[in-house]
Parts: sequence; structure tokens; C-alpha cells
Amino acid sequence: MLGAADIDAWTDELRDEMVADLCRAGWHDADPATRLPSRQARLLARFHDDQPLTLHELADLKTALKAG
Repeated sequence: MLGAADIDAWTDELRDEMVADLCRAGWHDADPATRLPSRQARLLARFHDDQPLTLHELADLKTALKAG
């Protein structure tokens, strides 16, 4: 049976992989003025500031960046 610590470790691993994907794609150094909807622009700014994002926020940002 999975415990809370197992789930936390799994979500941390997913979050790290998503952040690594965004960094490899060059989005950590991307121009914050990138034309994104306001919510995704705020997420990109938080990402640039190395603020933690939830898995949902990371997925939303990744989807917006791929579409742009």
C-alpha cells in the first residue's frame, strides 16, 4: 500500500522531470515578454524566479509553451 511519503516522492519526481523538460527546451532563459495569456505569463515569471509550481501549473505552462 502506498503511503503519503510515497505519493509525495512520486509527485516531487514528476515535478523535477517537468522542470527539467522546460529547462532543456530553453524556457528558463526565455523572454518573459513571450506572448502568452496572462495566467501562463505569470507562471513563466514564477518559473524564471525559481518559485515552486504545482504539477497542474507546470502542465499548463508546458502546454501553453508548446502551443506558442
